[in-house]
This record gives sequence, C-alpha cells and structure tokens, in this order.
Amino acid sequence: KEEIDLNTTQKIFGYFEKSAIIDLIECILEGEEEKTIKLYKKIYNSGVEPKVFLNEFLEILYFTKNINFIKQDGTIFDLNDIEFEKIKSLSKKIINKDLLILWQFTLNNLDKIDIIKNQHQFIEMFLVRLLHLKKVLKGAKNREIKDLNINKIKLSNSFNYWGSCNTKGIIHLNWRLIFAPTSVLKYIIVHEVCHLKEFNHTEKFWELVKKICPNYKDQIKWLKKNDSYLYRIRFD
Repeated sequence: KEEIDLNTTQKIFGYFEKSAIIDLIECILEGEEEKTIKLYKKIYNSGVEPKVFLNEFLEILYFTKNINFIKQDGTIFDLNDIEFEKIKSLSKKIINKDLLILWQFTLNNLDKIDIIKNQHQFIEMFLVRLLHLKKVLKGAKNREIKDLNINKIKLSNSFNYWGSCNTKGIIHLNWRLIFAPTSVLKYIIVHEVCHLKEFNHTEKFWELVKKICPNYKDQIKWLKKNDSYLYRIRFD
C-alpha cells in the first residue's frame, strides 16, 4: 500500500502550522498592515477556511495569555517546540488587558462570519481593523488617555448609534463600521475611549478627542453623509 506522508495528511485535514498565525499576530503588534495581509493570503491559499482561521487565531491568543502555565510535553497542547518558544516570546510583547480586548474583538467577529457572503474579504477587513484597534490601544498608553480601564470591546447591531461605552470599561462598536474607512473606525474608537475620561460632550471632551484624532470633524461628516447606506446593510 502507498503510504501518505505527513504533509499530504495535513493538507487533507486542513491543518497548517500555527507559526503562520503567530507571525501574523506579531505583524499586527508591529503595525505592519501589508505584511499582515500577505501572511493571511498565504494561509488562505493553503486551503484554510476563514472560520477555521479565526478559531486558530483565538487559540493562539489563549496560549499567549496562559503560556506561563503551559507545560510543553507534546501530549496536552497542540504546539511544537518552535511554536511554543514563539508564543513565549509573543507573550512578552503584549499586556493581558490588550490581549483580552483582541480576544473579545475576534470572538465577536467569529459570531458574524457565518452571515457574510465573502468571508475571506471579511477576514482581511477584520485584520485591518484589528491593526488600527491595536494602534489606538498603543497610543492610549502614551497620551492623554493613558491609564483608562478598557475591559472589553463588543460588537453591536444597533441602528441608533455607532459606538457606546459604560463605567465598567466596556465599549460597543457597531459591526457595520467594518464597511467604513479605517479613519472613521479610529474616530469612533477614540470617541468612546475618551468617554472613559469624560462622560459627556463638553468642550473638554472634544479637546481630548482632537488631541488624538485631529481630523475628527471630517469623520463625523463622512458618517452623516453615509450613515443611511451603512444602516441598510443587513443579513437577517
């Protein structure tokens, strides 16, 4: 009988090395958009389905958060030695709070992917938004909104608002923003993060927004012009 080698078996079952996703997350943390998309396309071209990709992405985030509690013996966790060391290195580059926000954002997109027609395009847009989300979170540590307690970012299906936040540090973003320019998404994120410092729309609040997003008025104009189009996007 003809034997099937390991590589052939992995292709049959849709397996791919986790190193590819680890490298992709590294690119997200470094803000390398072009390289991030290139790596995803490489994974996509290997035959990996978008939903499988998101599940593997979540698994890597889980391993990253818990790497200090994992004993790499090759029996319990599906990581080889190289992947284990890569994740260990990755865990030193991101704090747990940001890791949990990326986890929540990914989880929310996993809930939406089944209703999207072009899932690969959806993943590419998700990765671009994730890059901008990470940039905003990184900026928050070094600017006027440092030390704010951002606990979770959730997606909403609201027809009344683009974003919201509460005193528990939970931010809601309308999932339709994935179809808006990244500059608009950045403004909405900045707007809600600033509310964690100023729970109002006073002059002081808008000054804070302007320091982080100087052209915020242009983004507001874009939303006012295009909100009816975005709100028409439905999958029910």
